[in-house]
Amino acid sequence: MRHLLLCLSLTGCVDERVIDLSVTAVSVPQGAGVNVAIAADGYPVPNLETFDFEVEPPEIATAELAADGTHVRVSGVQQGDAIVRIRHRYTELELPTHVSPPAVVILWIEPGEVAAPVGSLVAIRATGLDTMGNLGDVSATTRWEISDPAIARLDRHNLRGMAAGDTTLHAMIDGAATSVTVSIAP
Repeated sequence: MRHLLLCLSLTGCVDERVIDLSVTAVSVPQGAGVNVAIAADGYPVPNLETFDFEVEPPEIATAELAADGTHVRVSGVQQGDAIVRIRHRYTELELPTHVSPPAVVILWIEPGEVAAPVGSLVAIRATGLDTMGNLGDVSATTRWEISDPAIARLDRHNLRGMAAGDTTLHAMIDGAATSVTVSIAP
C-alpha cells in the first residue's frame, strides 16, 4: 500500500489529501492482455490519464492506459516476470506481473459429431488456437469428460461405444471448452 497526494478537483488542485493507493499482482498469458484497476482508499481511481506506466524488463510485458481511461492495460509479450511501475506525481506503485505460456482460447473436437455402433472405436482429438495465434493438437493436455459413461467411454484418444444411446463428449483446456454429440447405435 502506497500513500498518494491526489488532486480531487477537475478544475484545479483545490482539494488535496493523502490517500492509500493499491493494486493487485497480475498474471497474463503470453499474447493476451488484461485490464487492471487501481484503487484509492479501496475505491477504483476513476481517471488514470495523468498516470505514467513503465515496465521492467520491457521485453516481458507492456503497459498502457486502457481505452476506457480507468484501467491499466497489461499485455504479455514473452514468458517471465516483470514489474509495471505506475507513477502519479511523486508516487510510484509497483505491479508484479507474471506472463504465463500462451493459453488456448478456441477449442474444438474432431470429429465434430460421433455416430458409431456399439463396440467400435472412434479416434478423437482436440485442436486449439492459443493467444499467440498458434493452431495445434492439444489432445494430450485437454481434460475430457463423457456425460454418460454407460453409453461411451474414452480410452486415451479413442472413444468406445458401450451401449446404444446418446451422450455428450466434453473437452476443456485453459479457459476454453467445447462439446460434441455422441450417438451409439446398437
